[in-house]
Amino acid sequence: MTEDQLLENLLEFDVDEIKSGEGFFSIYCNPKSIEPIKEKLLKMGFKIENADLEWVAKNTTDVSNDNVYDFLTELEDHDDVQNVYSNLA
Repeated sequence: MTEDQLLENLLEFDVDEIKSGEGFFSIYCNPKSIEPIKEKLLKMGFKIENADLEWVAKNTTDVSNDNVYDFLTELEDHDDVQNVYSNLA
């Protein structure tokens, strides 16, 4: 199935974007549409590996200082941190 075919099947939902990878699709949608889209995809025979809310940066920022990347790596490795989001490019 192509991205366009999948989008046609999901027109009734608030889908912002569909990206395809090697053997998978990523669907970006309104958070309220996650459950109905999951149900539709399961009825269509798709296997859903992951369906979560995710923060996606609208703007990116270039950083020349490698310390920021070291900080984010340390933050991700901390036991109490579940997710780290940034708008770094």
